[in-house]
Amino acid sequence: MNPRSSQKLLDSYSSLTCQPIRTYKELLEFVENPPSWRSLCVELKPHSTYVIKNVEIHNNPANFSNSSKSRFYCHFDTEEQQVQVKHHEEQKVAKTLVCHDMANGYHDDSYIDGTVNYDAYNFYNWGGIDVFCYFSHHFVTVPPLCWINVAHMHGVKVIGTVITEWKAGAAFWESVLSAESEWRRFASALLAVAKCLRLDGWLLNVENEISRPDALLAFVKELAQLQRAQNCPMAGCLFAFFDACDGIFTNYSWKEADVRASAEEAGARLRDVYIGIDVWGRNFYGGGKFNTKQAIEVAHRYGCSLAIFAPAWTHEDLPTKVDDNIVQRYSEFLVRDRALWGSLWPYLNTKLPCHLPFRTNFCRGQGLKRRLYGEVLCPGPWYNMRHMQYQPNSAHGPHEYELVSKLVKIEEVSAQCKDDKENKEEKQKETWTLSVSLVMIPEERPCYELCLNDSFTGGSCLRVNPSPEGECVSLLFQCDFRWRHALLVCVVTKVGPIDIWLYSRGSLGERRYVLAEASRVTAGLSLPGTEQLAPLEGSALIDARRQLLLEEPDSYVPQHNAYGWTIRYYALDANAEEMALTRVGCSSIEGPALLGYLGFSEIQLSFFSPCERGGEGGEKPIMDRPCARAHRCVRLSQTKNLLNNVNLQWREQNAITPSFKTRPYDMEMPSARDCPMGDLRVAPRHRRSREAYSTDCMLRGDSGGAGSAPD
Repeated sequence: MNPRSSQKLLDSYSSLTCQPIRTYKELLEFVENPPSWRSLCVELKPHSTYVIKNVEIHNNPANFSNSSKSRFYCHFDTEEQQVQVKHHEEQKVAKTLVCHDMANGYHDDSYIDGTVNYDAYNFYNWGGIDVFCYFSHHFVTVPPLCWINVAHMHGVKVIGTVITEWKAGAAFWESVLSAESEWRRFASALLAVAKCLRLDGWLLNVENEISRPDALLAFVKELAQLQRAQNCPMAGCLFAFFDACDGIFTNYSWKEADVRASAEEAGARLRDVYIGIDVWGRNFYGGGKFNTKQAIEVAHRYGCSLAIFAPAWTHEDLPTKVDDNIVQRYSEFLVRDRALWGSLWPYLNTKLPCHLPFRTNFCRGQGLKRRLYGEVLCPGPWYNMRHMQYQPNSAHGPHEYELVSKLVKIEEVSAQCKDDKENKEEKQKETWTLSVSLVMIPEERPCYELCLNDSFTGGSCLRVNPSPEGECVSLLFQCDFRWRHALLVCVVTKVGPIDIWLYSRGSLGERRYVLAEASRVTAGLSLPGTEQLAPLEGSALIDARRQLLLEEPDSYVPQHNAYGWTIRYYALDANAEEMALTRVGCSSIEGPALLGYLGFSEIQLSFFSPCERGGEGGEKPIMDRPCARAHRCVRLSQTKNLLNNVNLQWREQNAITPSFKTRPYDMEMPSARDCPMGDLRVAPRHRRSREAYSTDCMLRGDSGGAGSAPD
């Protein structure tokens, strides 16, 4: 639905909304009385300090299956060893900023409780960007809650916009810069807003004359502690502003010589120069749109960072057809969006999630229905980007489309650009220009595609399509998850079998794990270091689920499902060394299948009996210690309604007493006859701090054989 046509519908909702700050007076009022939704804002989630340069993957044909080398970087051959991808320090590579500008902002995304317009625009290529800027032409653009939280979940910084334009902008700065106390007050107000909403800085966009540039420079220095970018061309005296802030966002009307000059001027701060990239292509190098790649190639060549402006063009500029329906239009948007970002992806860097537990149901914060474990909770369409889950951080090949280049007469391009007569006459001096158009290939299907017709939890899931090339793996995540004990993996699928491929690295080199259904044997097992794992069953499954409830209850998924979903658990042993999970892929050869959930948790499992290294004198597995204590990790505040199902075992020398059940905050102890020492400790694992748990309790039995939890 077009955002302008839906505005009246949105205005009728009686829900909380995120609004811009239109005047300086409103800014000061915001500081005094901030919005109630500020309590929902989340902090930036740290990611790995290393990134992957996508260009190093895409330029190495040894990584891909033979038949896909000529097209794109999506299919990995299961029978060949992939080249190890180099990790680069994040502080030494160029960055990517996305500046969201869609019809002046604040549409469906501004409603805290969401809307019913499931086809509203959302952004999901978070793995390839570093900074997200929400832009509008209001005085102070405050990013809506959904953008703050989703970006921070993906490790992306979020900045708002301060913009002044025309005569009104000149008058504002004339007043604010007239006295030091005034511009310090303005800077303090912006800092207060950023702290209140957990923003990471501001984009300062001054599009008017400034009579006191020295005072403006002092104001910029006052904001130096925030992440921000300055919207002006980098040349001459403006270098002082670049030196005073964290980055500079150039304009779009540049030539290659301008990029070269800015790169030379920046010196050691080259990565802080963000070259403006206008996807709409307004008076812009290469014309933008599906040819945006041409301009990005120039910035990439000189090592500059990117500032991609208005990528929502793929949604906002959808061609209108008489017989269009919502489903068809949204499907067309998805193809256009994949085509744009697929062409840009080789020039970006991939951020690596690194913290366990990690879980996602792949929901994009929208759907035709809303479900929990497959059961329909809301039968109608919905949109709320705040409920987006972690998205795949790998782009895939041009299945279902192809970008075709052709030379066209410049008069045709001028008419499309709708420039004024003077610019049109100037451009008509050129004879030809390059135009890139999207051609649909309806018989092809992408490796992964959004499925809105079903979901495990949320409004959507991933449809994993089989490769026409046979046994191939499509990359899902690049990551850097470290673990030393057991890695428990939960996979939820439907319709057909899906194999999950895990690539790990340890002191003994690389290993590949194939998580397949118990009855299947997967190709690719002949490679050294490759192992196929079957789902956990019986007592091992019970032990793993119980331990997951105790250690990571938020990652627990019920085993039985009445809605056709299959829940499988797998366990990977680290053998007492630190392992790193670096890549996750999927394959399906029997037909389209649905992937509804994927989760990774590090826990201790008794059937692996992990030992600390140290030779014969090393620590023994817990259940083999000749002591009267069994250690378990319990978060009482999170599991008090689950403790009825917890079984604790007691060991005195070589005698094991029968297991006993506990009640919330009233843990019955075995009698002194069964356990003479009468001592049970419920405490965190040695690798976690006590502060990570809300309650630690020591239970001590007496001659009566009973004990109680502390208050």
